[in-house]
Amino acid sequence: MSRPPSFCLGIGAAKAGTTWLSDYLARHPDTAMSPIKELHYFDAIYRSDVSGFWNKKWAETLNVLVENYASNPSQELLVKIRCVALRLEMIERPAVYRQYFDFIIEHSTKVFGEVTPAYALLPERGYQAIVDMYPDAKFIFIARDPVDRFLSQVRFTKNTSSGHPRSSDVTDLSEKALSCIHNPHFFLRSDYKATLTTLFKIVRKQNVLTIFYEDLFSSEYHTRETNRLCSFLGLDTQASSTQDRINASDKFDFEPHLISKIRRAFSPTYDYMLSQYGDTLPRCWRTGN
Repeated sequence: MSRPPSFCLGIGAAKAGTTWLSDYLARHPDTAMSPIKELHYFDAIYRSDVSGFWNKKWAETLNVLVENYASNPSQELLVKIRCVALRLEMIERPAVYRQYFDFIIEHSTKVFGEVTPAYALLPERGYQAIVDMYPDAKFIFIARDPVDRFLSQVRFTKNTSSGHPRSSDVTDLSEKALSCIHNPHFFLRSDYKATLTTLFKIVRKQNVLTIFYEDLFSSEYHTRETNRLCSFLGLDTQASSTQDRINASDKFDFEPHLISKIRRAFSPTYDYMLSQYGDTLPRCWRTGN
């Protein structure tokens, strides 16, 4: 008798390769990943302070899709409408979350699930809700050097709000970085200590895979890390490349004194990760360069 498919969640961190993870798993022939990238279901409920707007956003998205379908109908749009409609039904009927995946699972599916980086912000009761629904759920956490991840998010928000940074934007971008250190939308995404200690209170460690961004996107370790990922999920490894990285932010140099200040702000995270992963941490985490 074949084993039932396993449920998996990619939970973070933002700007740490989660789009690559979502794309890689979606392209695998033995998976059924959410057609909606980043469902934002559990965080909209359990972290409404930072993610509560998603329910309204999905309602607006559904209206746009229906309008587009009326003028230019297609099977692809019909599937998207069905998926977004189910996402909205989840607000009042949590059981629809399972139905959503039942809609996309096929006979050959070995793994199904979704990738929503904001789930890294969930409290214990959020992770408990997931485990109550899927007791053997597997969690994938991609961690990136906290300072690099933080600054990448700062650069990304700068790019999306006012175009690509120019040399004349140095002061403005540096000030933005300083102002965001204690902004929960930025700071909490690099607080891996909070994420992992909370997660491990609810989820068994053997059901959590931590991958380091620096290893995943290095030519030396990329194959090893994709093998670890697929072995963890019980999948055959599919070809991939460090060139497949998606949504990488533009390079932009910050002054050393600013980087040092931000690194001090994240010192509890560095200390925790070193205590948990020791010499397996990428060198840049341990040396700062």
